[in-house]
Amino acid sequence: MIKITKRTVCRLCDSPELELGCHIHGTPVAEKYGATRAEARCVPDSPLDLYRCRDCGHVQLLDLVEAGFLFDEHYTYRSGQTEAIIRHFQEYAKEAWEKWGLQRGDLVVEIGSNDGTLLKEFQKLGAKVLGVDPASTIAAEAVAAGVETIVAFFDEKVAAKIKASHGEAKLVVANNVFAHSDNLQTIAAGVSDLLRADGVFMFEVSYLQDVLEKCLLGTIFHEHFSYHAVTPLARFMRRNAMEIVDVKRVGIQGGSIIVSAKKAGAPYAVDKGVAAILRAESESQLNTLGRLQDFERMLRKLCDETKAFVEKAKNEGKTFGGFGAARSGTTLIAQLGIADDIDFILDNHPDKVGRFSAGYGIEVLPVSSLAERPVDYLFVFAWVHAKNIIAANPGFVAGGGKWITCVPKLEVTG
Repeated sequence: MIKITKRTVCRLCDSPELELGCHIHGTPVAEKYGATRAEARCVPDSPLDLYRCRDCGHVQLLDLVEAGFLFDEHYTYRSGQTEAIIRHFQEYAKEAWEKWGLQRGDLVVEIGSNDGTLLKEFQKLGAKVLGVDPASTIAAEAVAAGVETIVAFFDEKVAAKIKASHGEAKLVVANNVFAHSDNLQTIAAGVSDLLRADGVFMFEVSYLQDVLEKCLLGTIFHEHFSYHAVTPLARFMRRNAMEIVDVKRVGIQGGSIIVSAKKAGAPYAVDKGVAAILRAESESQLNTLGRLQDFERMLRKLCDETKAFVEKAKNEGKTFGGFGAARSGTTLIAQLGIADDIDFILDNHPDKVGRFSAGYGIEVLPVSSLAERPVDYLFVFAWVHAKNIIAANPGFVAGGGKWITCVPKLEVTG
């Protein structure tokens, strides 16, 4: 039985002044595929409601699935399985190297290093690298590939051990991880202590502005505890003896920001883009309750439209499948209310094929099986890869099938 707790104070500023901004239906914990349909259906739901801190504006989940359950030895996500992520990390490492003046032999530490894909790029440039990741199986794969990795959740104690054994870091990176921890305070304190006097902390997270504007329902799941904006983060960094000096918006994962924070006193000027994005957040009232309420209305409209479409098609005898056994897909199935309408999910992930989706027990089949199990419509659950998926499977449309995407809006193509 997994443990689900409820946080009572803001993750960034410790304020107890929290308010519900957007209700999202309880959803099964996504990555828990069962060996049987019955086993999969035993995976429990947990709330995904979005709350806002009245004091600093930070948007976050308060209902927490224990981290040991989320990131255990069965965790399936690997950075190196996606070509777009690999290319993104190649550019990321090169830009960071040049921007922050790294030299051969400098230490780069990555929090949530996964299979070491990003650290390999820093290795190629000449850095010493060290990964920290709690998923033991994936960490072992990184070590086998030549990336030293500590199996742990990064905190102040881990930072102190690294400092003692490897020295101070010129660069600490955390990509799509700084939203994955309940205790950001201990991470920030550990980073601040681990950095050299001229050190930089870089982290990439989904950007709240993109989530709300584009109705990115697929980016909301139990691993994402925080939905970051720059205004609350700036205050949080100052609290931990760091200062944001650069913010870059990127298109990865539907819309993200790469935030760079220097250790207090480090010789880096604050880029003028930081003030610009803070001003834009203020003008758009990004961190207000009203924006979250608008988002909820958008979600309800999307869900109503999708459910109406599916019901009409089912009445006409049409059939549905899904493409992509993704974490986001579980959120989409739950919110759209279509679990009973999906006959199967297609995916070629070796850890998922032949198993059954969390909570709903939908069978995961290899993509090749579509020829034997034709359907009229395929929902693209791996929404960030929708264009590539559709382009790579022209035979589905040629055979009369149609694709359905529902992030950021309902679209039927084919």
